Amino acid sequence: MRRKQADISPEDAHLARVAWWGAFLLTLTLIIGLGIVRTAQAATSPLPSVQVPGFVEIDDEEEDEGEEEEFEVEECEVVDEEGEEEECEGEEVDAGPPPACLLESADAAVSADLVHDKLRLALRYTAGKPAAVAVDYFLRGSKGPLNLEGDQKHFGRDGVFRLSQDLTEAQAKKVAAAKSFTVTVDPVNAPRSCGQFLDQQLTVKRGAPGGAVWVDDDSTFRHARRSRHS
Repeated sequence: MRRKQADISPEDAHLARVAWWGAFLLTLTLIIGLGIVRTAQAATSPLPSVQVPGFVEIDDEEEDEGEEEEFEVEECEVVDEEGEEEECEGEEVDAGPPPACLLESADAAVSADLVHDKLRLALRYTAGKPAAVAVDYFLRGSKGPLNLEGDQKHFGRDGVFRLSQDLTEAQAKKVAAAKSFTVTVDPVNAPRSCGQFLDQQLTVKRGAPGGAVWVDDDSTFRHARRSRHS
């Protein structure tokens, strides 16, 4: 025996249709929303790297390091008087005195023979051309400063200029207590700025028979040498 279907009122049927359409629209909205999110993620995700034959891939860190090294090189660039750029790489390059200074190099040593109260100066030099050069020197030490006897001589292309001086008792004491000697090398008619290239600061004191010898860190004098008595 069949059951008799329940009567459905028009109002209930209308509510059922509204609920069905509401569920359908909600589902459609969710599908569209998920599609938009996936599209946005695909747009922002990085593309897979493709290596082209003949090129090397460089990541961001390596690019930053390369830019920093290039900047450091630019900071080290200098411009000379003629407007040309020159690069330096940590260590300063000693270009030597300019031609206007006449001398190309100078290296001095002072030796003291305190047994015989003698002081000797030796100046090894090279010159672009012969020139008259004035040489003076003085000391500093715990017994006070002392100006010593200089001289002016004609320098050839290269050689060793020598001075010898007898010391008084008071002078010998100051020499024995000397911490450094300054030797000024002044080519006649050369610019005063040549002193920064030619003047010598002798701050290295070494023992020697009967006294001591003073040189600088780059001295070419290996041992104290005695000149002929004047």
